[in-house]
Amino acid sequence: RELVSAAGGAVEETVASTWSSALRFLAGAVLGAVLLGSSAGPARADIDDVAIPVNDKGKTTNLTKEQLVRGKRLFLAACSTCHVGGGTRTNQNVALSLEELSGALPARNTVDGLVDYLNAPT
Repeated sequence: RELVSAAGGAVEETVASTWSSALRFLAGAVLGAVLLGSSAGPARADIDDVAIPVNDKGKTTNLTKEQLVRGKRLFLAACSTCHVGGGTRTNQNVALSLEELSGALPARNTVDGLVDYLNAPT
């Protein structure tokens, strides 16, 4: 039984790790989409690679033009219903610009901050 229990714990950790990775990618994609703006036009990027802040210690990651386009498509498909034009439909005083997200409590202007918020909204 201990072996089965240990194996079950390893599977749970693997599943949790996979979801965490997926959320981090999605959060980065959402931040990329925010940088591109969330216009209702076709999903295309007129810019090159963009540095996205990962944490509050200054770590960044670069998203390619293709990743930004994919992120914008994901944002338009999954988030734009409530976040029309870079705003928040449920609270019109909350926008999605990096400046606004950095002023939120807790801050959501990094991939880590956004993932934490998505996992446990306040």
